[in-house]
Order: sequence, then C-alpha cells, then structure tokens
Amino acid sequence: MKTVPLKSVMSQNQHRIVLVVDDSLEDRNIYRRYLEQDNKYSYTILEAETAEEGLKLSQREPDVILLDFMLPDFDGLEFLAELKAKYHLKHLPIILLTGHGDETIAVKAIKGGAQDYLVKGRIASESLRHAVDNAIKTAALETKIEQQSQRERLILQITQQIRQSLELDRILDTTVSEVRKLLQTDRVVIFRFNKDWSGAAISESVAPEFISILSKQIYDPCFGNNYVEHYQQGRIRIVSDLDSGKLNKCYVNMLAQFQVKANLVVPILLDENLWGLLIVHHCSTKRKWQQIEVELLEQLATQVSIAIQQAELYHQLEQELNERKRNEAALLQSEENLRQINARLLQMTNQYKQRNQELDQFAYIVSHDLKAPLRGIANISTWIEEDLGQQVAAETRKNFNMLRSRLNNMQNLIDSVLNYSRIGRTQIAIETICVADLLDEIIYSLQPLSNFNIVISPQMPTLQGRKVLLQQVFTNLISNAIKHHHCEGGKIEISVRDLDTCYEFSVTDDGPGIAPEYQNKIFAIFQTVEYRCKNDSTGIGLAIVKKIVETEGGKMSLESQLNQGAKFRFTWLK
Repeated sequence: MKTVPLKSVMSQNQHRIVLVVDDSLEDRNIYRRYLEQDNKYSYTILEAETAEEGLKLSQREPDVILLDFMLPDFDGLEFLAELKAKYHLKHLPIILLTGHGDETIAVKAIKGGAQDYLVKGRIASESLRHAVDNAIKTAALETKIEQQSQRERLILQITQQIRQSLELDRILDTTVSEVRKLLQTDRVVIFRFNKDWSGAAISESVAPEFISILSKQIYDPCFGNNYVEHYQQGRIRIVSDLDSGKLNKCYVNMLAQFQVKANLVVPILLDENLWGLLIVHHCSTKRKWQQIEVELLEQLATQVSIAIQQAELYHQLEQELNERKRNEAALLQSEENLRQINARLLQMTNQYKQRNQELDQFAYIVSHDLKAPLRGIANISTWIEEDLGQQVAAETRKNFNMLRSRLNNMQNLIDSVLNYSRIGRTQIAIETICVADLLDEIIYSLQPLSNFNIVISPQMPTLQGRKVLLQQVFTNLISNAIKHHHCEGGKIEISVRDLDTCYEFSVTDDGPGIAPEYQNKIFAIFQTVEYRCKNDSTGIGLAIVKKIVETEGGKMSLESQLNQGAKFRFTWLK
C-alpha cells in the first residue's frame, strides 16, 4: 500500500483524501488519472490492494473510499460490514466498484452503507468525479442530520429533567455530563458569578486525566472590564486555539492553569441579568467548534436558566410555607389567634395562586427555545437547496420559499407571545404625553389609504404616563380598524371623555362589526374573528391591548353590532 499525493494549485480548503481499495493496479491508475483532471479539488490518494490493508488505512479518515467488490481476502460487502463494526461508523462515504452490473449487489451495497455503486467498464472521468462529490456531500448531510437529532434528544432529556425535578444540583449535573458526552470534550462546567465577578464552578464533568476545578474560587482581573458587557448582551465566546496570539493575555493565563487549549462559553441570563456561564473546555488539543455545537450550548443555557428560576421560586415558596407553619403553631393558643391564622391562611392561599400564575409566565422563556430550532430548520433548508443547485425543480424551489415564509410567520408569532408575557414586568419611565401628537405619529406610520377618513377629537388631553404603552394600544386598535374594514374607504373616529380620575378614549369605525358570539373571545390570546392566515393576524393583538390597559389600572370594553361598525373603549389614569 502507498500514498500518492496529486499536485494542484488549489488551496488546502479544496483538498480531499481518497482511499482506493482495489487489487488491480491498472484500475487504480485510471481512477488517479480521472481525479487529476478535476480543476476544483486536489487529492491525496491512499491505495490498498487488500481489504485488510484498506481497513488499516481507514484510520486516516479519508473523505471517500473507492471499494472494489472482488478483493483477494473478502468481498466489498464484507468490507463494509467490517468497517462499520470496527470504527462504529454510521454514514460511510463509500462507492462500490464492480466489473459486472448486478442489481442485487447494488441493493445490498446501498443497504450496507455505501453511497453509490458504479460498474467499472462504464466509469468515465466525469461520472467518477460526480459520484465522489455526491458521496462526500451525502455522508456529510446525513452526519449533520444525525447531530441535529442527537441535539434534540439531549434538549428533550434535560427539559424532562427540569419538569420532573426541582433539585437544581441534579439538573445541572445532568447538563454537564450529557454535554461532555455528546461533544466528546474534556471538561464541561457551570460557573456562577459573585457580585465582584469572581465565582466558582458549581457543577462539573471532567475527563479523569485532567484536573477538576469544581468549587474552586476563580477570579479573572480582566473579566469585569472586557467581557461582562458582552455576556450581558447574550454574546457567545468561541476560542478554537488558546495559543493563537489573538486573545487577551490575562485571559489566556487564567485558562492555561486549567490546561485549556480551546473553549466555548455561553452566558446564563436570568431576567436579562448575567447569572453565570455554561463552559466547554477542550484540554487535549485545539478544536474548531461547529455551529451546531454552538447552537446546542445556546439552547441548553436557556434550559438551565429555566431550571434555576424554578428552583429559586420553589425555595422561596418552601420558605414561605415553613413560615406559615411557625405562625400557625404560635397562633393556636387562643380563639383570636385562630382567627388570625385563618386570615393568614386565606392570604397565603391567594399568594400561592399568584405564584402559580407567575409560573405560567415561564412560557415566555420556553418560547425563546423555539427560536433556535426555527433557525436550524431554515439553515438546513438553505443548505439542501444549495447542495442540489440547479437540480432543484421549480415546484421544489417554490416549496422551499413557502417553508421559509412559514418560518418567518412563526417567528412573528413567537415575538408576539414574548411581548405579551413581558407586559407589566418591564420598567418604563413616566413621561408627558400629548395624545393628539401621539395619534398623528401613529396614523402617519400606518399610512392608511387616502380615501380612509380618520377624525380625531380636538379635546385630546396632555397627560403623564408610559407613552410606549399608550402608543401600542392606539396602534393596535387603529390598525385593526383599517385592516379588517370591508371597504377600501372607511371612517374612524377617535374621541375622549374626562372622567375625573381617568380619561375614557374611544376608537369607533364603520366597518363590518363583530358578531355578539365573538365579542367575549377576541380579547383572549390566539382568538381572532378571521383565519389567522388571511391577513397574517397572530390573534394576540387585542389580548396585548387589554393586558396593557388593565396593567395600567384601566378597563377595556367593546360595543358592536354586525354590519354596524365597532366601538372600543378604554380608560387611562391621569
């Protein structure tokens, strides 16, 4: 067996390694000559005359294997089986070559893991290069899909752990253990910050040959100045080679004491505050991190964030429960004490109901986890389309475009759900609002048709409040009146009444109106009079409006008759 490098002016990025397992020198020379004619790639050819030699050379991890069916020691199908068993390979970039066109052998070869089957007498330079290219790309795509499947299984497993247990230590230990196993790396830790940006690894999975950093207090003097802002913004740090010379020296020195050669760091955020880091260390060699690995860690950081918040809330509830028991024991000594206990129990019951409602708000965090798979689906569809190139039929290309459009609509729906979840939990400054000017800005931004008449009452007030919330309420009501109007032209009237402690605003249109059976439903989330796909409605707009109004201390109401328009009223505190 020998190695024959083929000369080419192509860059190393265009280089491929081909293993030829064939006892015919003449055939091997033909394959080499055909590959030399490739202007796109350069090749290094590894040659083996027997299956045994071929199995040894397979350790060099060639990009593709050209395998003769009839070998001196055993046939190609036996070689395939031995290769899969010996190296635990699932997706083999192998092309089986035979001197006879036997369909039975072809079927067995494909089932055995080969990517293609060629008859020797019919092989031309173009067909060989095309088969090699397809085999490499197909095996790579299958590997990528398998990695995606592994990632989804891991996410599902950890998510189930979160739902089944409120023991934070157990959840974190599962996370680091499974991540290290999946990424086949040397150390995975979850690091928690102190107030001075020092901290410690509170959970770790590490290979036996490397040191443990569990519970060690770590302080990086350059962290607070250089990195905290980036992590606060959710940025990910990727280092493929610690000795590249491109990194901050104090950061390199800090990692070097832990034997790190490459690392991957994802922030763990709680309510947009930096809590800690999910860190992967590769200590044996430098390592080029794949995008799928980065996305996996990003998803898991979100799941860890959910687990931490659940555990902290559970601990808080447990403390409150213990406090209640102590109070009950002290108040049992008299009837007056018993009355106070009952009052306290009622109060605590209401608090627990509120806590349960707060738990429901975790939906907005889970919604974040939907974004990464959507991006993954969009990326995979683009990769498939690019791999197929000009082979994509017009109808298939249309379906790809439709898929990406539906993904975009799903993204908009997720964003709307997140906006709904954040209402009342985000700090917004009070400012002076000139309602007339605000309405002019909204109408200008919506750009209704010229034959659409919008009349604003001249008595619009100036008040103190949260401008962005009032703007969102008016924008939703006015845009709905325009979007759902049954005519190209219509009329909208916006009026106000002074009710001493508050203002009552009305938005009235002359559109199709809303039937009585729908009027109690349209303020609920995901409820709409029409199909959501008809005008890209998410069914969340009026739910957001009602929640904003009630969060600001107001009330929302509707008056409408079918075919007689609709009047939305809401109050806003002065």
